[in-house]
Amino acid sequence: MMVQTSCERQRRSVASGMRKSQRRPMTMKPSSWISLVMLVSCLLMTITSAQQDPYADYVREVLEESQDANNDDPFEDPKPVRADPPQQGGKAKTPEEMKAQEQADRLAAAREKKFQSDLKKMNDEQKKKALQQKKKDAKVVRRILKAQANEDLYAVLGIRNWDIQIPSRKIAFNITIPALKLKQTSERDIKRAFRKQSRVTHPDKNRDGRAQEAFIAVDEAAMVLTDSAARKEYDAHFRKLQAKRREKTMAAFNKVLAVVRSALNNVMWVFRKVIAPFATPIVILCALII
Repeated sequence: MMVQTSCERQRRSVASGMRKSQRRPMTMKPSSWISLVMLVSCLLMTITSAQQDPYADYVREVLEESQDANNDDPFEDPKPVRADPPQQGGKAKTPEEMKAQEQADRLAAAREKKFQSDLKKMNDEQKKKALQQKKKDAKVVRRILKAQANEDLYAVLGIRNWDIQIPSRKIAFNITIPALKLKQTSERDIKRAFRKQSRVTHPDKNRDGRAQEAFIAVDEAAMVLTDSAARKEYDAHFRKLQAKRREKTMAAFNKVLAVVRSALNNVMWVFRKVIAPFATPIVILCALII
């Protein structure tokens, strides 16, 4: 009986102690409050000095320049789809080219005017179908004229210049294994693409204003690529052109990369000089907050 009474007393004392501890509010020592206030003051002074630091302004300017450089697309087409006279691709047009362009503009304006007049004679359903078809026709014409501006005759015809082959090699006993062509764009492929593009760009079928220009571009591309000597000469010229474009693209990319690397180095320098000395107080402050 006495053992049970002592056990009950112990349980009551433990329960009363737990209730008192629950009612007791959590308080911080005065020294802890002083430390917290000092840490917050140090952080505010650090932020203020960083904002007033002229080197931080310099870093901000470098980052802005880096962002501007990134906005310049290094992979942008070197030539526009169509440039107004007197310049295209950075070269002045000859009088003959300017005259031909003016004539093409007049023809395109006349075709657009005729299309608008034809729309007025249609009902709503016919107008909807005509506008949808014209949108598709315009997309084809834009692709062809863009390829022509980039001097890519294969893209004008809607094909790629495949020339995949295994080069020849010598083995034992002076035996040479001939080259094996895996895939190559043949003259038959070019003629088939020419017939297809001629149908979709013919001015009588294509309702876009510049269908005549696209049709002529397709015809000229086929004339060059179906001539073996002219095609060989064009392929050599286009490879050189692609190499120059790749060099220009890589130069622009390396320039942007250098600016970004310089900006990152400057940011790390500012971090080491300004933030690093206060790393320990910041860790202590975070520990107190948590």
